[in-house]
Amino acid sequence: MGLPAQAQTRLAFIDPLSGPFALTGELALRRLRDEVALRNALPTARNAWEVLALDNKGTVQESLIALRQAIDQDARVIIQGQSSAVAHALIEAIHRHNERDPARAVLLLNYAATDPALTEARCSFWHFRFDAHLGMRMEALTAHIARTPEVKRVYLIVQDYAFGHEFARAARALLALRRPDIQIVGEDRHALGQVRDFAPYIAKMRAAHADTVLTGNWGPDLNLLVKAARESSSALRFYTFYAGSPGAVSAMGEAAAGRVIDVTDWHINATTRAEQQRAEKFQARYGTDYHFARLHTLVQMLHAATLQAQSTHALPIALALENRRFMGETGEVQMRRFDHQLLMPLYIAELAKREGTQIASESSALAWRTLQTIPAYVATQPTSCQLNRPSRLQ
Repeated sequence: MGLPAQAQTRLAFIDPLSGPFALTGELALRRLRDEVALRNALPTARNAWEVLALDNKGTVQESLIALRQAIDQDARVIIQGQSSAVAHALIEAIHRHNERDPARAVLLLNYAATDPALTEARCSFWHFRFDAHLGMRMEALTAHIARTPEVKRVYLIVQDYAFGHEFARAARALLALRRPDIQIVGEDRHALGQVRDFAPYIAKMRAAHADTVLTGNWGPDLNLLVKAARESSSALRFYTFYAGSPGAVSAMGEAAAGRVIDVTDWHINATTRAEQQRAEKFQARYGTDYHFARLHTLVQMLHAATLQAQSTHALPIALALENRRFMGETGEVQMRRFDHQLLMPLYIAELAKREGTQIASESSALAWRTLQTIPAYVATQPTSCQLNRPSRLQ
């Protein structure tokens, strides 16, 4: 017997829709709604999904309030990605709620929060991550740096919270292992979303004679950082996790060509022509670039899991998500059962002047081009997660 036609699935999106990170949150929400609309049009969609948008203003406190609102409005799936600190808080609150009220249990589907602890020391049965975590990305990026002899003096700049701290720690450890000759000539930690002018930080980098900046900054903290570097006519090279995120290319300008390297799970010039056309339709419809391609994977895998579970309850959907495979836009991905981490290919991409049939980024003269493809089996890392499965499964 199939899923009842009247059964409802409400997805609650909890991310910043106001404040300094609103641009990123709004674009992710638009992408999610677009994907849900495509899912609702599938012949296998036996009920319409609804997206409930809740603004957490980028804070833990507001996120916990939004979680309660979502549960009260019968949402059983929470989708969040902006800030690992928020993800940690939501997981703890969801665990307590699911223990108290298993009939109304909820899942957290994480599309962008990449602190490794989320699928390591603090892993949860109720949490699934659809992005490569920091350790996977840092392994890929430092392996590339190891083969780049012109990188000699590195400056680290990170946001002052759990993700930024882990970024700096992992960068130091892996660079020391792979390129012990590289000097770390400085490190800055700054308040999340509070800095309006990064010129003093760029001045410090130049004074330290850095040739390369390694940063985990995202949102306006990345856009303003690279804008300050451009305005100072700096020749610094940037190695990043999020230079392909909304607004970054516009902030960098054409002077960034050949000087910005990004590790990513997707860029528009790394996928098939059919997928490029889908991205171009999105861009034409909304007037903005196609970001967060992994939301396509998230929605389609959730849809398949719901069909398999023949239920709208969190527990059977979670069980159906475990070990699920999906042929995504850049190859096959798998949700690992042991820690609920999606295993996926990664790309080392360079921002360069657009050539030939390449698709430009943010209506600029620049485009992303692949320097290296890292297959999923290479990007995969072992896990120390001891997943505490619900007692009724034991």
